[in-house]
Amino acid sequence: MSRWTPERLYDAVSMGVPVEGKDLSGLNLKGMDLGGANLRGSDLTKANLTGTNLEESHLERVKLAGVFFKDTNLCNADISETTLEDLDLSTCTMTGIKARKTQFIRVSIFLRDLKGSTLSGAIMMHCVFNDVDFSDSQMEQMNIIFCSIKGCRMDRCNLQNTNLSLCRMKDSHFNHCEISGGSLMASTGNNIEITESNIEGMDLTLCRIQGLDITKSTYKKVVQEETRIKDLKK
Repeated sequence: MSRWTPERLYDAVSMGVPVEGKDLSGLNLKGMDLGGANLRGSDLTKANLTGTNLEESHLERVKLAGVFFKDTNLCNADISETTLEDLDLSTCTMTGIKARKTQFIRVSIFLRDLKGSTLSGAIMMHCVFNDVDFSDSQMEQMNIIFCSIKGCRMDRCNLQNTNLSLCRMKDSHFNHCEISGGSLMASTGNNIEITESNIEGMDLTLCRIQGLDITKSTYKKVVQEETRIKDLKK
């Protein structure tokens, strides 16, 4: 069968036909409406997704190496078990995104709304998050390592057993959260709020924070070996 073209893909999606496990690499899908598309397991390597509408689409296990994201609509899309590497997603719309067990490597996201997202089990390494709102998201059992987190909100998130080690944090909020069993090992921070949250059993080994507010939080059995916290409110 002939290779897939943008026109053929659009026709299939318009008719509700699944396009699973197909070679869509290198396609120019700029500005196309692929909302609700089922592209599970397909190869989108080096595809152009500038201005593409992928709202509520299924992109689980899709190959995304070298994909060009700009002004892409990923609202409520499912990109679980994929890998996003060396990308700036700051122009993309991502509210309610689903990214279970997805790997984010050297990804930047500035001034974005990710409220209500599902990121359970995801890995984030060497990422930069500035002024991102993750509120009301499922973020349990994640590994967030060597990341910069500045001006972010993670209020009402489930961060149970999530590892936030070796991160740099500033002016960020983790209020009304479930963070029990999590870790901030060797992380540094300034002006961090973790109020009215459950931080029982957290590991703060080697943590350095200037200005930490844990007012009304439950903090039994917190590990604090060689921890340095200045201006603690509780």
